[in-house]
Amino acid sequence: MLVLLLACAAPSDDTGFVDEVDLVTSLVDPGPYRVGYRASEVTYSDDVSTDRSLRLALWFPTEATSGGTAAYLGGAIAAPDVLDDPAPAPGPRPVVLFSHGHQGFAENSAFLMEHLASHGFVVAAPDHAGNTTFDGSVRPTEIYLQRTRDLTAVLDALPETLDVDTSAVVATGHSFGGYSVLALAGATYDPAVIDACTPDTSGFCSTMTPALAGAFLAGERDTRVVAAVAMAAGDYDLFGAAGVGAIEVPVLQMTGEMDPGDGDAYWAALQGGANRRLHVLGAGHQAFTDFSGVLEDGGTIDPEEGFRIIRAYGLAAVRAGLGDTRVAVVLDGERPVADAAVISR
Repeated sequence: MLVLLLACAAPSDDTGFVDEVDLVTSLVDPGPYRVGYRASEVTYSDDVSTDRSLRLALWFPTEATSGGTAAYLGGAIAAPDVLDDPAPAPGPRPVVLFSHGHQGFAENSAFLMEHLASHGFVVAAPDHAGNTTFDGSVRPTEIYLQRTRDLTAVLDALPETLDVDTSAVVATGHSFGGYSVLALAGATYDPAVIDACTPDTSGFCSTMTPALAGAFLAGERDTRVVAAVAMAAGDYDLFGAAGVGAIEVPVLQMTGEMDPGDGDAYWAALQGGANRRLHVLGAGHQAFTDFSGVLEDGGTIDPEEGFRIIRAYGLAAVRAGLGDTRVAVVLDGERPVADAAVISR
């Protein structure tokens, strides 16, 4: 039951929650902290990758009030409200993971990452090497495994960089990243899809080997992930209904009305229990990224209104996943944030 799950723990007051009267306002508005940003790197090896190096974006709360201004993507994108590598606020801090979409990059949805950091969370987002903006559109079989393993490697390395608690984290991702975090949260692969793979085709099956097939069938669950926020997730067919239904942690599925993706199929498999769907009217596929209203995707929602909705429900889902029972009225649709936000349960 949702209430039993959420009653396990409660966040400290310094993460920005006010009280139930001001609930929606406290979720929509920035939190009590300034936001710091740091670019780092993670390198790991496993049975799929050898010395795989990832650029890592980190957002964190800080008590600093002044300092240099951060910039994303190697300085290419200004972040005027974010401080460049100030001293982090005292920890240990709860952690949120973010996985970018196909041909995206770590800071793809900075509008949400900054919001979470202002409310006291450390957010860690790797560039999925080989599948970023600069890597082209090819998606070999390996990247489907590497993406989830990138996130696990980040969790393994993060305590060496910041004072964090990685025993219970929330994973969020957009598009291909939504698929990645659902795999990390416990979605299992459809054996029939893997058995039917023919190498030298395209996408998921393109470089399949018996060893890779075995790795997929073994699953990519990381038990430190206690909840997931999947934004416009794709690749439903790799899991199927049974595979998605194997997820045992709460999922907030975010979808856009103007995005002809896998939203309905995912929701049919997720529906029930502690899972919720946020359907944003007028939102296209890019509404969940900083490029809403910039990249053409058929969306009609005002980008700032979309950001407002996604920030509020994203923060609520993170809080709920880490034990805050007070946000249940928002995630249940009893305390609406906006007319364009439709909650299903």
